[in-house]
Amino acid sequence: MPTAGEGTRIRLLFAALPKSMLPVGAGKGVSNRRRDGADIEVTVKGERVSTGRQRFGVVAGDGAETEIGTNLTPGLKLTTGAKTQPGETVEQDR
Repeated sequence: MPTAGEGTRIRLLFAALPKSMLPVGAGKGVSNRRRDGADIEVTVKGERVSTGRQRFGVVAGDGAETEIGTNLTPGLKLTTGAKTQPGETVEQDR
């Protein structure tokens, strides 16, 4: 089984949602690290704060849905019921 070496970009979505899972299908991309290697930031109460982690995916609420070809940036939050458009790159919380 191949392993990922240093510098390999792995696009994974880890979801631990109690009621429903974010559908993961064809062409979805979730980046879990920044190109510059800096810590990932998330928005908390309107302010950007560091997670203290260089790898961090996406936080998605119940019923959030992403369409085919959607790309999600690290540290992004999709609120309950949020939806994306086909081929969209989402760079801000919704």
